[in-house]
Amino acid sequence: MWFGQTGSNVAALCFAPDGRTLYTGGPVGELRVWDVVSHAVTELPSYNRSVEALWAIDERLVVSTWNAVWTLNLRTGVWATPLAPKRPLHSPSLSADGRVVADCGGGRPRFWDAHTRRALRVPREVAAIEQATVSDFTADGSGLLLYSSESGRAWIWDLAGKKMRCELDPEPAVIYPWALSRDGRTAAISRAPRILIYDLTTGKRRAPMVKGGHAALALDPSGQTLAVASSAQQGTVGLWDTATGRVREQFAWRVGRLSCLTFSPDGLTCAAGCETGVVVWDVGG
Repeated sequence: MWFGQTGSNVAALCFAPDGRTLYTGGPVGELRVWDVVSHAVTELPSYNRSVEALWAIDERLVVSTWNAVWTLNLRTGVWATPLAPKRPLHSPSLSADGRVVADCGGGRPRFWDAHTRRALRVPREVAAIEQATVSDFTADGSGLLLYSSESGRAWIWDLAGKKMRCELDPEPAVIYPWALSRDGRTAAISRAPRILIYDLTTGKRRAPMVKGGHAALALDPSGQTLAVASSAQQGTVGLWDTATGRVREQFAWRVGRLSCLTFSPDGLTCAAGCETGVVVWDVGG
């Protein structure tokens, strides 16, 4: 385990496809790139807006703020014109190929072309969801998680088949925080004091895991291991087996409140953002 100090809260993080490069973002737009092998850190051009989510796509770093999606060309260090519609974005997510942004602005799902920033047609079944508050692409590019705060229901939209693949059963009722596996087959949804594990091919729930408050969740690429950051015990992360609902490992660090978690693409490394920096450790090592 190693700790990279930033002096401020790490609100979002993501690994690059190489698994060696880690990007972090903070509450006033500060962006950093870390080498998880050498622990070297480099400052990236910032833009004075709170970072909510990060995606590393090819030579681009895509950054979500409360009302816009920004794209930084990592080769040139130049920011592109942001996607910033009149009705602010809510819960935006980026497709696996980096071409489409989905969000729930105004309580309705919306799709955008990430390059042209133009609105795209929303399928009728998706557009019919009322009071939508969550839209999140699966990392394998096969599906989109959608959630309605009005009904407490959640669905997986099949992107290739252009139809609802399944509805999550039972209804999650509350869906924060949540995590999707990289293979697109597993979802973990916090419904305090439980975490519900779903098979996204059928929508059926597996055995729930019981644990206190959850500040952040992350699934490894296979969906077999769930990292859980406790909201009650600062600096505490547990690694859970999603098949058995049992904890495999637990860590406690004196780093303050944890805010976000992510696994590397190969699942061998995990990173956690906290109040003063980032914690990186080898899974199972």
